[in-house]
Amino acid sequence: MAMFQTLAAKMGAVVRDRTEVVDVARQGEGNTIVVKTSTGDEFHGGKCIITVGAWASKLVKSVTGADLPVQPVKIAVDVVHFTVAVCDHRDCRPIGL
Repeated sequence: MAMFQTLAAKMGAVVRDRTEVVDVARQGEGNTIVVKTSTGDEFHGGKCIITVGAWASKLVKSVTGADLPVQPVKIAVDVVHFTVAVCDHRDCRPIGL
């Protein structure tokens, strides 16, 4: 996740961890999205990605009033590292995938 956050920040995104979002709304008739946090901060932009995970139902309820039945589920993720050889006519060298 840190890699995606770093890349997004390098491209101009505002990244905030552990920040409670209390409202998401369009401003006027334009394409500006306003995100308000519990600390009073407001962020304005043309695009908005909120990764709330298990707290999605709370955010959706506060913004739209709709009930979204989301429950956290524990999952296991395996990471596998492969090494392959890239060869040309002179030599081969391993690269990680």
